[in-house]
Parts: sequence; C-alpha cells; structure tokens
Amino acid sequence: MDYYTIKLSYLSIITKNNNDELTSSGSGCFVRNNNNIYLVTAKHVSEPNEISYLERKYDTTAGTLLKPLQELSYAISVNIFSKEEPKEPKHIDVAFKNITDKFEEEYKAYVQDIDASKFPAKIKNEVENNILNISPNVPIINEEYSFAGGTRGQIVAPPIPHYIFQRIETCEIVKYKKTNENDNDIYIFTPLDGHRGHEVYQGCSGAPIINENGEVVAIVLGGNVDKNEIYGYNINKIKILMDAELLAEQFTQHEI
Repeated sequence: MDYYTIKLSYLSIITKNNNDELTSSGSGCFVRNNNNIYLVTAKHVSEPNEISYLERKYDTTAGTLLKPLQELSYAISVNIFSKEEPKEPKHIDVAFKNITDKFEEEYKAYVQDIDASKFPAKIKNEVENNILNISPNVPIINEEYSFAGGTRGQIVAPPIPHYIFQRIETCEIVKYKKTNENDNDIYIFTPLDGHRGHEVYQGCSGAPIINENGEVVAIVLGGNVDKNEIYGYNINKIKILMDAELLAEQFTQHEI
C-alpha cells in the first residue's frame, strides 16, 4: 500500500469546549457516493452536543482554518424481534453529512508540510485530501488493509489565532480477521505489528480503513489492546443510510 495514499485518506477533526480549549481529536474522511461528496466520521468523534471542527489547513494570514461540523446525520437501530420491552433504540457509532454543494468553498482540506520554526509558519508543500470511493466488496480474511490517523501532540502557538495543531501520525497495516459475532456490521482487524495502545490510536477513530486500491471498506471505531484487535464499521451499511437520506430528501422535495 502506497504510504502517501494512506496519508491523504484521512481528515483531522477536533473538539473544543465553550472556552475554546481543545478537548479531544479524531479523524474522518471524504467519501464519494452517487455523485455526491460526504464527510464521514465516528459519532463519538463528533457528538451532537459538542463543538467539533474539521481542520482544513493552515493559512499564513488567518491561521488554522476550521470548519464547524453541524447538522450531521446520526443513525439508530431498533431490534424489532427483541423480546425485551420497550425496544430501545441503539445509536450506531457513525456520523455523516452530504457536503457536495459546499465542498469546494467550505470543506476541502489539505495535507501540509509546515515549517513552524518562524512566524508566520512556512507552508513547504500542500496536497488536497483524497475523496475516496466505497469498496463494493467485503473484506477478505487475512488480506491486508490500511488506515492512518493523528494523535494530538502539541499546539505550536504563535499569536492566536495562528495556532498550528501538530499531530503525531499513526499509519497502520492490518489484516482482516472476522465480523463481530454480535454485530455483523462491525469488522475486526488485527494490526500486523500488534496493538500499540490507546496513546497511539486515540486520534484514529473515524478514519477510513482502505484496501490496496484506496477504496474504503470500513470506518475505525475503536480497538482492544488485549485481543490485538481494531474495529471498523462496514462502509456499505453507511452507504445504505446515505442513500436512504437522499431518497427521503428527494421525496420531500417532490411532495412540495
């Protein structure tokens, strides 16, 4: 797997509190579906009651450009065959938003090589993040896949708002193991070099797990260090949710 393809596959997402302080970081990706562009992440990266932002890029004039992530779609599931009453809805740990109309102006993000030794920082290289295609195929047992994300390192702090969010990048090769016995929409992967702990993976939630063609097969949800496992949510189930939402919007517009 080409390292640069992996590096360009994931987006950086941060959460701040009401005092404008960073509270957490995660990842996401741009996905192409039915001629639309979606931003996809994990629900726990961008909760509806929190203030989360997409890190678009560092600008030498304006500082780090952040796009607030508002009005994302969150899915729930209900087991109608359950014998337990009441049948409580369960949140699915994914979030997404159709950003097609505002992508170019408001959402397009970049991977940058920045020299922050002086102020203002110097941008030495800048490449657009990839818009990924959805793999139509399920993962193959023991086949290799990849994902990347960024653990929050530090903030290089020239005069605010010219802060630069520095991350320690994690790039991982994993093998597909099986589906979760309790939820077939969750894929289980094994890191080739062993699970390296929360401090390494904590910013990877929401990142795309991609195949050798750079297509998304799943979205990272979490992992288990003792079992040497990484968990990803089936991207094609998210596609079903996207399609259903689009169909509902078209139906509503037609009725109006």
